[in-house]
Amino acid sequence: IGTYNAQSRVYSHSISAPKLYRGRPHMSSLCEGLVSSQEGFVEVNFRTMIKDFHFDQSERVWQLTGRDGEDLGSFDWLAVSSSSVVHPRWAKIYGGPPPLEKAARELGDEAVNQTLNEISALEGNPVFVVMQAFEAMSALEALPANLLTVTGDPVLAKIVATLDSGLPSLALHSTHEFAQTWANTHGKGGTAEAMGARSDSGEEESVRSAIIESFQKTCEGLGVKLPDEQPCYGPAL
Repeated sequence: IGTYNAQSRVYSHSISAPKLYRGRPHMSSLCEGLVSSQEGFVEVNFRTMIKDFHFDQSERVWQLTGRDGEDLGSFDWLAVSSSSVVHPRWAKIYGGPPPLEKAARELGDEAVNQTLNEISALEGNPVFVVMQAFEAMSALEALPANLLTVTGDPVLAKIVATLDSGLPSLALHSTHEFAQTWANTHGKGGTAEAMGARSDSGEEESVRSAIIESFQKTCEGLGVKLPDEQPCYGPAL
C-alpha cells in the first residue's frame, strides 16, 4: 500500500495494511455463495428494471411492473437493498419519478413515509472507475504498490492493481469532486444503461480520457515506465 502526492510528487510506502475483505476468487463470489446456498428457493433475475411497485390491499401482495409495462409477478414481501428506487436522482438518470415513492403514497403508512423521506435526503459521494485487464503480469508489475492512494490530484484518487486473479487488472478511481461534475454520465454497457439510463457517449469519453491522463501523469511522477502492452479488456468506464 502506498500514497502519492501529486502536488509535491512524493511517494510514501506503508508496510502495514488495513484488513480488507473481498470475495474469493472473484468480487461477486460472496453474493454468488449466498444465492447458491439457497438453491431451489431463490430465482435470480439480473438487469431487470422495476418501473412500478403496487401493493394490492385486497390480496396483500406486491405487484411489480417492468420497464415496458410487463407484469413481473406478485410477491408476499418486498426487500429493497438500494436507495435508488426512492431517491430523487432516479428521475435524473432514468426519467420519471422514483417507483417506490408512488407505492409509499398508496400505502399511506406513516413509518414508511418517514423512512423514505429520510432516504431521499441522503447525499452520496459518486466515483467513476476506469477498468482494464491485461494478459501479462508485466503490464502492472512496475507499479510500486497494489493499492495506491493519490492526493492532490483533482481527478484521480486511487489506483488498484489486482495481480492474483486470472487476468491482471487495473482499476482507476476518480475523486468524488470530479465525479460530481459529471453526475449524469454513465459507462456504456453498464447496469445503468441496461436499465434505460440516458447517457452521452461524448461525455463518457471525456471522463475516461481525463482519468487515464491523470494516471499517466501519476506514473510519470513516480518514475514508472509501464509496458506498451494493450489491454485485452477496456479501458471501460
